[in-house]
Amino acid sequence: MNIKTAIDTIRELVTEIAQNSEAVRYYTQDLSDFREKFRLGAATLIDTIQSEERLNNAENTLIDARSQLAQTIGQLRYESGTILTSDVAYRVPSFPKPTQKVSISRDTFTTLPDLSKEPGPAIQDRYYEPNIKYISGHPPWHH
Repeated sequence: MNIKTAIDTIRELVTEIAQNSEAVRYYTQDLSDFREKFRLGAATLIDTIQSEERLNNAENTLIDARSQLAQTIGQLRYESGTILTSDVAYRVPSFPKPTQKVSISRDTFTTLPDLSKEPGPAIQDRYYEPNIKYISGHPPWHH
């Protein structure tokens, strides 16, 4: 149910972001026009400042929508079990082996999960146990 809700929210946010981007474009043009009018003496400084304030508000609204989209994608990845995938996760095997791969792609945070692939990192030695009885290699009474 949460996956369905997140997908619906993402669809709504994509539409909202498109509308907000268009509003920012219009307000940018409006500010440019007011600055030109102010330069020519056809507009007051107050009109120009108000136009810039409308542009700032539109940009803030766009940033908020993008932030909500990123949060919703994170929630979808959590609900679908695709936060860590085999192509973006780093692999930390059991002791004493070192980390084999440390790379988290930037696309992880900007793309939707591919649910056709198996989620999670491929950990081959999940049940690795060191082949030693004692950390030093010798029983404690031989020190």
